[in-house]
Amino acid sequence: MQTKRKTKVSSAVVVFILAAIVVIIQNIPSGVTVTRVIDGDTIEVEMRGETYKVRLIGINTPESTTRIESYGKEASNFTKSQLLGKKVYLEKDVSETDKYGRLLRYVWLKKPSEPTDSEIRTKMFNAILVLEGYAQAATYPPDVKYAEYFAKYEAEARENNRGLWALEGKTESQNLDRIVYWTPNGKSYHYSKDCPLLQKSKTINQGTLQEAIDIGKSDPCNYCVK
Repeated sequence: MQTKRKTKVSSAVVVFILAAIVVIIQNIPSGVTVTRVIDGDTIEVEMRGETYKVRLIGINTPESTTRIESYGKEASNFTKSQLLGKKVYLEKDVSETDKYGRLLRYVWLKKPSEPTDSEIRTKMFNAILVLEGYAQAATYPPDVKYAEYFAKYEAEARENNRGLWALEGKTESQNLDRIVYWTPNGKSYHYSKDCPLLQKSKTINQGTLQEAIDIGKSDPCNYCVK
């Protein structure tokens, strides 16, 4: 009798798990195409002949549009390189839209077969942004389905000094008011306007180290720090 009860309980657990997986997969409709990247965590997609703005939920990347924050451009460029023109799959949590009318969604690069840690960290773009240090975990109830995963991934990115976390401690010991130089298209700032690498550019901008960091010039020129 006891064996039969255990068998029934085991069967019920298996059925419950399978049902949960089916619900998750059903909640991820057919793929949509990313037509525009607005920011690191905001995109536009074409769905059923209409264009929708989508805000990736559970995360937050630095700003790169209305105001420029450190690592904002890098986050935006990463999202463009990974999503623009690509087919993705959107998963809804509890809320349909935010106060700006944007769809709130998890963005999957591939449909997951089941919601395991391995699937989330390799197939969900929200998670990838956090893991690579382009975004922080940002929990806004009631949309908290993957909050524990995102918190864990942020800790992992911090521990390994990935992306924006590599900037922590770098700037703390620096004089953010010192004058540095940079070019419009360069990724680095320069301590001296006489740096040979600067001379190749027709335009040389000057400002504080903080201003350079704020527009995405997060690292010093390798020649200047020799």
